[in-house]
Amino acid sequence: NEFVIQGVPHFYLDQVLPIGLKIAEESEFSIKISQLENLPEHVNIYLYDKTEETYFDLRKADFKANLEPETHDDRYEIVFHNGEEPKEEASEKDDLELNIGYSYNTRELHIQNPEMLEINKLVIYSISGQEVHNFVEVPTAKLITLELDKPLSSAVYVVRAYTNKGVIATQVIIKQ
Repeated sequence: NEFVIQGVPHFYLDQVLPIGLKIAEESEFSIKISQLENLPEHVNIYLYDKTEETYFDLRKADFKANLEPETHDDRYEIVFHNGEEPKEEASEKDDLELNIGYSYNTRELHIQNPEMLEINKLVIYSISGQEVHNFVEVPTAKLITLELDKPLSSAVYVVRAYTNKGVIATQVIIKQ
């Protein structure tokens, strides 16, 4: 049967989508991408075989294999890095925090940085995973103001801050 991953509420490049298979009789099966919506071309999509510890690029071809008849619930996963690409590191500490807000009138992002973390890069993504804006030179201060060249429309955004202590992701809701 054909199945669809309709969507995920929050898309991150380090996300893992497990796939379960129920094989009734031994025969060839395939896993493929027939259509994508709201996912940028630069995002890689791999099928990871946890048993074989291999990655298959689903953007390049359909995955085909044979398995013994049984339920295979934890063998395959859809991932967005292949183990060789640098994977975003999780925060070293769970208590790392940045409070982020947006001023619609002034088109400014306001960041409260109480721990004075060094922010190497800050990226704003739409909820579908598309990069909206990025900042590479972010000053180190307790209160940071970054001006955007165009206003953000009313929506939910994900802001990822790449700091000297790890990656911090925060949702920001913009309302006019």
